[in-house]
Order: sequence, then structure tokens, then C-alpha cells
Amino acid sequence: MRVSKRPEERREEFLDAAQALFYEQGVEATSVQQIVKRVGVAQGLYYYYFRSKKEIVEAVIVRLTDRFEEELRSFVGSLKGSFHTRFEAFLDACFDAYGKLAGRGKWDDPLFKESAIIGQMSVRIKAIVSDLLTEIAEEGVRAGELRLPDPSRYIRVIVNGIGDLLLEGEKDLVMVRSLMTEMIEGRNKVAGLA
Repeated sequence: MRVSKRPEERREEFLDAAQALFYEQGVEATSVQQIVKRVGVAQGLYYYYFRSKKEIVEAVIVRLTDRFEEELRSFVGSLKGSFHTRFEAFLDACFDAYGKLAGRGKWDDPLFKESAIIGQMSVRIKAIVSDLLTEIAEEGVRAGELRLPDPSRYIRVIVNGIGDLLLEGEKDLVMVRSLMTEMIEGRNKVAGLA
């Protein structure tokens, strides 16, 4: 007997299979046929949901980064306290979420060595982190706890720089976190706010 599934459920099966295969063997080595075989359906059904391999790669990227964003937005919404407290908690959550996103903490997983994935994910992750950190910084400026002349631009420069450092292969997240703290909170020390 043939099992018919809702379109959303079937699409998620394709995404689950593709993501698992990307982690196991890399994007380039994964074929549409392998994805279809893992789901256990006819190949024509794949093309009902995705026009190409590139389209499913992009869908996996969107799904991963959407989950990253949901986790961070939920966390930021629950933050209370001073700018410093919220900023430090955000960095903890951000690096924890990033570690999960990067292959369950395995920085050498094939998925994150694929340039097709890295570049696209990087752009989305930098935008998400910049937006959320800018919200926290602007609240700190309004409360008089932080002095930044243009929080949005300043944060984007920092986040893009840190993101590039991670893309280049930096694995010392403690050092990266300290660097980020120094770049934002160090301005306050100079301004006499810390």
C-alpha cells in the first residue's frame, strides 16, 4: 500500500535526507539520486518539490539559519538586566547556537567545508547576529550604558570581521568572543562608562 503524505511533510523528508547526506559526505558528493533513495520515493517526486540540487542546497541553508535565528531571537527576547549582562548572555547564546549550527560542534564536518554552503550561510548568519546585537546595543545607548555613535554600522563591521575570521578557519571561540567583547565594551572603558 502506498503511503501518501502532506506536501510539507514530504518536503521536510527531502530536506532531512539532503542535510544528513551533506553532513556525511559533503554537498558536492551528494547526488539527487542519493537524496531520493534515502527518502524512498520515485525521483520524479523530488522534482515536484525542488527544481535542482542547487535549490535543495539553498533550502537546507535557509532551514539551518532559520533555526539559528529562532533560537537567538527567542533568547534575546528573554534577556533582562544591564547592557553588559545582556551583551555577555547574547554572546554565550550566539556562540552556543553557532556551535550547534556548525555540525553539532564538529567544525570539520564536510557540510561546513563546502564553499557553496559557507558563503550563503555566512551572509545570513552575519545579518541575523548584526540585527540582534544592534537591538541590544541601541538599548544600551538609550539607557546611557553604552556609547556608540552609530550602533548599527559599528556592530555590522565587528560582526562581519568576526564572521570572516571564523570563515577563515579560526577555531578558538574563546579568543573570538574575547575579541568581540573588547571591541564593543572597550569603547566604554575609553569613554569612562565601564
